[in-house]
Amino acid sequence: VDEEIGEPIKIHKTSHKIKNSKKDEKDSSGSEEDLDIIGIVPYFINIMTCRNDLDLEDIGNYAQVYAATEVYPGNYAGVKIELQQMYPYGWRTIKTWDKWEKTDYFSVEANWVVSRSFQYRTKNTHTARTSTGAITDTAISYSYILAF
Repeated sequence: VDEEIGEPIKIHKTSHKIKNSKKDEKDSSGSEEDLDIIGIVPYFINIMTCRNDLDLEDIGNYAQVYAATEVYPGNYAGVKIELQQMYPYGWRTIKTWDKWEKTDYFSVEANWVVSRSFQYRTKNTHTARTSTGAITDTAISYSYILAF
């Protein structure tokens, strides 16, 4: 577990067929052998920073959400905010904002009317993208849990 961001490091094991192509050795049959390769998938390759905030406003009974993503040059920033409400069986997304732009810093700020007597949080998916919109890096953050 990475202590700084509290996220586990993703480790995956894959099996690859490797063809023996060394022609100078006695066994030049070109036979294939299985090799197990363990790969580490690091976080924050293209994402520089992630920010988020959630406020509940008494006047008007609304949630004010905010999330921002900053990416390294050559990438484009995106953010998806899911406003979630706690129900008896877990968190349920009640509103989603999902946007990206061809810029290295992008933020979304929005309001949504909510009910009293519930707990709320935001789940924020920060993305780095190519010029065609393909995702090259993803990081997930959560806001504090707030209640009216």
